[in-house]
Amino acid sequence: MLSKAVRPVLLLALLAVLPWAPAAAQEAPDAKKAQASAGDTLLKDTLSERSHSMTIGGRALAYRALAGDLVLSDEAGKPKARMFYVAYLKDTKKGEELRRRPLTFIWNGGPGSSAVWLHLGAFGPQRVDVDADGKPAPPPYRLVPNENTLLDVSDLVFVDPVSTGFSRPAPGEEEQQFHNVQADVEWMGEMVRRFVTRHGRWGSPIFLAGESYGTVRAAGLADYLQRRFNLYLNGVVLISPALSMQTFNPGGLNDLPYVLSLPSFTAAAWYHKKLAPELQADLQKALRESEDFAFGDYDDALLRGSSLAPEKKTEIAARFARLTGLPAEEVEKQDLRFDSFTFSSKLFEKEKRQVGVLDSRYWGYVNQMAAESFAPAYSYATVDPAAQVFGLFTATLNQYLRDDLGVKSEENYEVLSLPAAGSWDYKGVENRYLFTADNLRVAMTMNPDLKVFVASGTYDMVTTPLATRYVLDHLGIDPALRQNLTFAEYPGGHMMYMHEPSLARLKKDLAAFYESATPRP
Repeated sequence: MLSKAVRPVLLLALLAVLPWAPAAAQEAPDAKKAQASAGDTLLKDTLSERSHSMTIGGRALAYRALAGDLVLSDEAGKPKARMFYVAYLKDTKKGEELRRRPLTFIWNGGPGSSAVWLHLGAFGPQRVDVDADGKPAPPPYRLVPNENTLLDVSDLVFVDPVSTGFSRPAPGEEEQQFHNVQADVEWMGEMVRRFVTRHGRWGSPIFLAGESYGTVRAAGLADYLQRRFNLYLNGVVLISPALSMQTFNPGGLNDLPYVLSLPSFTAAAWYHKKLAPELQADLQKALRESEDFAFGDYDDALLRGSSLAPEKKTEIAARFARLTGLPAEEVEKQDLRFDSFTFSSKLFEKEKRQVGVLDSRYWGYVNQMAAESFAPAYSYATVDPAAQVFGLFTATLNQYLRDDLGVKSEENYEVLSLPAAGSWDYKGVENRYLFTADNLRVAMTMNPDLKVFVASGTYDMVTTPLATRYVLDHLGIDPALRQNLTFAEYPGGHMMYMHEPSLARLKKDLAAFYESATPRP
């Protein structure tokens, strides 16, 4: 039932300007034979288990850390893939206490991303060491205990989709069969079913949590698990959701992303002190004015297209410029329409700097080679400033898996698989906008007790807060079910948890959400 999509730009804005990996060189027959032979040994479930403890809020918490592969087979029993996961299970007594303990399955997006970002950035017991704004120190990097982990609230299972992390197809199986919208949901559903069954957790409150494209997966899975396995959930957590790709893929007759991005441009301009004094004095007031203009005269102007009177266009351009810190003449030149990449390159164009798209609080140097090779439509297309954390997450994750979790593998942990992202198949939803809000609506309607928590970052210019609220306001659920939806906005970006005050608030809000979604004994 996953539906309504055109082939979108990738959710991780970084991928739009990073070069694709070159095609693999032709391997010698002996090398292929050795690889296949080595692969045969990987068709078994693997598990490394370690005992750990930590202190959260002054209270000791003992837990087991599991890292391993689950081999997934088709209905005929043929192994198709091995899916890697890291799970954290609180040491608890068997019986009623275990059954009341929530269990949350967590992944990131991309598509093509491993779960490392939510694992080591937000919810795991260890977190990358960054300053309060999310900026890392120079290498070597390190992990620190995460006071804001969700482990005191729920057991956690971080899952890497096939072709990411250590997850791989079985020998002889093509990767492409896992790289499409529907198959991605179905294989993740099988992983959830297997894990719940193996660990005796059918009686536990079950939650899903995803970020970015991972929210497409989570919404689709909430529906699929109920329909296929009658596995009803307690809650779904959506971080920087992308439930409707129409909201961030402008072009043709789709002016909606321009409208929904405007308040996020205002937030970026405010943060960098580019607004007039009366707007600079109060961010929330500036955002309200920006939203009113976006849904009012600005939306009307875009709808009119070339029939808009020249003097009206000049007026709208001036008001847009006032709310974004851009020159009015540049706004007219762009025909009143700015996507996030263009805005990010124009705000500091004179300084030859670019603000982040994933998090507009950051700014960095312009990479003109990327602009010329991969994004000629933009004056300055760069690797997003948020890319500075790639090395941080990759180094710490690889060290942590091997030193702390006992994973014995020399395979490359695919933090972000560009080939998987580039080959993602939208079969069945071609020439439409991918829209999994329908799946979420169906899941909530079939299961009236299902609670949904949605988090957005003020400085996210990919999946903007206004776009998120727009989708939720058009979800089409019965008014009585609206009380099951919780929306929260944080002063961070797409990965708002990298901003420490936002992470602390997010943890507090999620603790309350889990309590509301978990039945009392």
